Amino acid sequence: GDKPVLAVAAAAVSSVSAASTSAMESGKVADKTAPAAGDDDSINIAAIKAKHTTVASTKAGKNSTLIDDEAEDDEDDDYDDEDADMIIDEDQPHGEGKMTLQQMMKLAQSSGVLPGTAAPVRALQAPFQPSSTKFDEKRRRYLVWNTIGSIVLREETLENRVEISFANTAGANRNESFPDRDGFTMGAMSREGAVFASPPEPSEDPVVTDFDPEFRKETPGSTIVYHAFAGQKHLAGANESFRWTLSDGEAALAVGVGCGWVAVATSRNLLYIFSSTGMP
Repeated sequence: GDKPVLAVAAAAVSSVSAASTSAMESGKVADKTAPAAGDDDSINIAAIKAKHTTVASTKAGKNSTLIDDEAEDDEDDDYDDEDADMIIDEDQPHGEGKMTLQQMMKLAQSSGVLPGTAAPVRALQAPFQPSSTKFDEKRRRYLVWNTIGSIVLREETLENRVEISFANTAGANRNESFPDRDGFTMGAMSREGAVFASPPEPSEDPVVTDFDPEFRKETPGSTIVYHAFAGQKHLAGANESFRWTLSDGEAALAVGVGCGWVAVATSRNLLYIFSSTGMP
C-alpha cells in the first residue's frame, strides 16, 4: 500500500520540479527584454523626459541668448534711429525745439523742397494795386476805389487827367482834378491824401558801370508824388504834398497810404516808408 503513495508523491515532486524549471527558463527569456534590475517603465520615461528637457533647455538657452542679443541690437537700433531722427536745437532749454526727421520731411514737402534737392523755381505773383482796373473803351481806368472815394485816370489827346472823387460829399474834402504830367500808372488814397507813382523813364545815355564811379550816370527811377488834400486843415504843417524820385532805374511796384505815412514797394525788394511831410 505504501508504494503507490510514494509513486504519486514522486510524480508530484517531478511535476513541480519541471514546472519550476520551465518557469525559471521563461524568466530568463523574459529577463532579456525586461528592464534591468532596479529599473521600471516610470524610471525610463523620467530619464527620457529629463534627457529631452536637458536638450530643450540647452536649445532654449541658446535661442534665449540669441533673442536677448537681437533685442539688445533692436534697442540699439531704436536708439540710433531715434537719435538720428531727432534734431535738437541746443539753444533751446529742456529739449525744446525738437523736430523729428518725419516732421522735417513733411515740412520740406509742404514747402516744395526736399533735403538734398535744389529749391524749385517758382514764379512770384505779379504785384497789383487793390481795386485798380484796366482802361475801358472810353480810355478811363480806376487807379483806386475804396470807402474814402475813387481816383480815375483819363487818357486824353493832349494830356491825361486825374479825377479824385470822395464818397462823403458833405465832408471836409472836395472833389478835384489835375493834369497828369508824370504818367502815373498806380495810386492809393486815404482820408488825408493820395499817393501816385510812375514807371522809370527810359534813358538814352548809356549807364557807366560801377567800375567807373566818378563818371557814372544814374538812370532815373520811378517818380513818387504825394498829394495832400486841402480839406485837412487841422493837419497844417503835418500833411504836405511832396515828390520823390527813385534812382538807378528802381521801379515802384506798389504804393500805399494811410494816416501820416506813405509806403512804396520797389523792384529791388525794398519798402520805403515816408511821413506825410516827405521824410523817409
